[in-house]
Amino acid sequence: MDSELAVKVDDDSTCSMVEEQKCLVCAAPSNGHHFGVLSCAACNAFFRRSVAEKRKYACRKSGNCAVDQEIRCICRACRFQKCIAVGMNQTAVQPHRDVIGQKRKRSRAHSSPEHQFSNAKNEAKRAPSPTLNPPQPQASHKYDKSKNMIECLVENYRKLNERRRLFFGPGTIRDILGGKEMPLKPARVGQSERSLRTEVGLAIELFNTIHPFPKLLLDDKVRLFKHTSMTYAVLEKNFLSARGGGVQSNRMIFSNFTYVDLDNYEEYYRSEGANIGMDPETAKKLFLPTVKQAFNEIASPIYHCGLTEAEFIILAIIFLFDRDVDGLTEGTKRAVKDARDKAFFELFAYYEAHGITDGAERFGNALLLIPAIRNIAEQSAENFHIIRFFNVVPYDHLLDELLLNS
Repeated sequence: MDSELAVKVDDDSTCSMVEEQKCLVCAAPSNGHHFGVLSCAACNAFFRRSVAEKRKYACRKSGNCAVDQEIRCICRACRFQKCIAVGMNQTAVQPHRDVIGQKRKRSRAHSSPEHQFSNAKNEAKRAPSPTLNPPQPQASHKYDKSKNMIECLVENYRKLNERRRLFFGPGTIRDILGGKEMPLKPARVGQSERSLRTEVGLAIELFNTIHPFPKLLLDDKVRLFKHTSMTYAVLEKNFLSARGGGVQSNRMIFSNFTYVDLDNYEEYYRSEGANIGMDPETAKKLFLPTVKQAFNEIASPIYHCGLTEAEFIILAIIFLFDRDVDGLTEGTKRAVKDARDKAFFELFAYYEAHGITDGAERFGNALLLIPAIRNIAEQSAENFHIIRFFNVVPYDHLLDELLLNS
C-alpha cells in the first residue's frame, strides 16, 4: 500500500527530498529499507510473499516488462526479477513472518486457475453484460497524466487506502508516519458494524471525485449510490483479497485489514465477544456457499488475470454510472452515459501511455467479471435479509437504508 498522504507538496526543495526516497523497484514513495534495499511497502510485501511461499512466475512477453508505480502488478515475473536485480536479499525473508501464511493445498478439481477463470466466462454467457466497443487509442495528442480521468482516480483510490491505514492502522506514531504495512488479523463479529459508516463515507468521497457525480441532482445521486453500494462492496472485497494473498491462503480479506479463513469459516461466528442469533454451524451452511462462489468466480479470476487499480476503477465506474437505475432524470441518464464513454476512452489512453499493448484483452477480462459480481451482490442482499430477520449478527442500520427498497 502506498503511503502518500492526501496532501499535495508544492515546495520544490521538499519535492526533491521526497524524490530521493523512491522505491528502487517501482519508484513509488519508499518507507525504508527492506531486505537490504530502499523499497515501498507494496514491493516489500510482494517480495516477502513471493520468497516465503516459493512462488514461480512466468512472463507472457519478452521478459523485460516495465515495472513502475502505475503498472507494477501487471507482470509479477518481471517485478520479482527487478526485486532481485536491485539487490533484495532472499535469505533475509523469514517464512514465519508472512502475514498471510501458507495453507494446505486444496485438491479440488475446480481450484485450477483455468477452471476458476472459466467460471467467469461461463457466467458472462449466462447473464447480460454491457455491449461495449473498446475505443481505439489515439496518439495524435500529447498525453497529460494530470488530466487523465483514470490516472486521477487511481491516485484518489490510493489516498483512500492510505486513509484506511490511518483509521484502522498501527498504534504508534512511528508506525503511522513510517507508512508501516498493516498486518492482517482474524475478523471478529461486530467489526464490520463499527467500520460500515467509515467505509460508506470513503466510498462517497471517492465517487465525489468522479465527474459528473458530485454535480448530479441529490435524488439521483442517492439512487445511484444505493444501486451500486453492494456491487462496489463485492468488487472491492474480492479485489483486496486477490491483491493481498487471499487466493493462495483461502482467506477473504476486508478493507479494515481483517480476514476470514474459509477453511475454518465457522470460527468467525465463535470469535471473542460474538453474540449471534444462530449456532455457528448453521451460519456456515447458510452463508459460506455464497462466499466460496464469490471467491471462485471473482477473487480468483482477478488474481489470475492480474487486475490493476485502473481496471478496478473502470469497473467501479460501470457499476456507479448505470443509466438503467429506476427513477433517474433524463439529464442524469445522458450525463452518466457520457461519463462512461469518456472513461472507456481514457482507459485506453492510459494503456497506451504506460506501454500496455494487450489493453483490449485486459479490458475484456475485466468485463467478464461483471455478471458474477452482480450475481454475488444479489445473493449478499438476500443473505442480509436472513441476517436482519433472525438477528444473526449485530449490524449498522444504515444497511437498511442501503439495501431495503433500493
